Amino acid sequence: MHDANSTRLNCIVEGLSREDVAKIVSSKDVKDAERILEGLSPPIMAITGRISNDESGPIQGISVVNIMNDGERLVDIVVEQLNLKR
Repeated sequence: MHDANSTRLNCIVEGLSREDVAKIVSSKDVKDAERILEGLSPPIMAITGRISNDESGPIQGISVVNIMNDGERLVDIVVEQLNLKR
């Protein structure tokens, strides 16, 4: 819970594998996604990138989102997982 005196910083950062940072994986295909996921610690919010042109997911329980066709869904996932208000 945050009050008027607290500060909360939310940002999206590429290439970070820290456990305390929620991630969105960008991948070209299933093999690439599985390779990336193998070395990544949760939380992982979604998978996107060229993979989403051919796959609708999920992969290893993680939603695949095509941001060109369904960007609002990615926003919804981020808002929900980070407990943000819209």
